[in-house]
Amino acid sequence: MQWVVVSLSVGAAFAFSVSTTLKNASAGKVPLASADSPSGTRLWRFARDSLQHPLWLAGAVADVVGLALQVTALHLGALALVQPLLVTGLLFALALRHLQVRHIELRELCWAAVLTLCLIGLLTFSGSLSSSQHPSTADRLPAFIAALAGRPPMPERGRAQDAGSCSKFSGR
Repeated sequence: MQWVVVSLSVGAAFAFSVSTTLKNASAGKVPLASADSPSGTRLWRFARDSLQHPLWLAGAVADVVGLALQVTALHLGALALVQPLLVTGLLFALALRHLQVRHIELRELCWAAVLTLCLIGLLTFSGSLSSSQHPSTADRLPAFIAALAGRPPMPERGRAQDAGSCSKFSGR
């Protein structure tokens, strides 16, 4: 049953990436209104023309398909498994972009590899792929480490915490 959920989630991610690619292509092909018309009118014409463009409409259909697959996956599986798998849509979008422009930069491939490894790590360490229904202490260890790594620094002992102490986080 878990492979059905994984397949539905990855299918939803693919449908969403197809939708984004089609809508992006549509936006590049819709003619812009003349520069002498007011900006509100230009925006209205662009939106109207986009809604009538075949690529944009195909993208909307792909959105509906992706949403149906995602809802079905969430109905059958756990949120902790379905939602992280939607990130694979970025990998699909990269592949679809390659089909359009025939060029992918090395840094994009490196980030795709990092994304893939992080997704594998997340699903492995979170216990989403385990067959056990009861998480063990070992399953909670990565979450504890991630919580410690992501926490803000503690104020120094003996120093009063005032409103100005947050300035180091806001960059002011």
